[in-house]
Amino acid sequence: MDVSDSARQMSELSQLVRNAPDTRTDLVNDIKQRIESGTYEVNLDKLAEKLSDVL
Repeated sequence: MDVSDSARQMSELSQLVRNAPDTRTDLVNDIKQRIESGTYEVNLDKLAEKLSDVL
């Protein structure tokens, strides 16, 4: 592979990344549905751990 092939591949990969969605709509919609139906449960241990990491 020469430099121009590498540059072309990097350009193509860069374009793919730019066009990728910023959010995972399937995951967001699933969580929304579970919140609305009352079946979403928060893992309080994980939440406390994450909060202690940032505080």
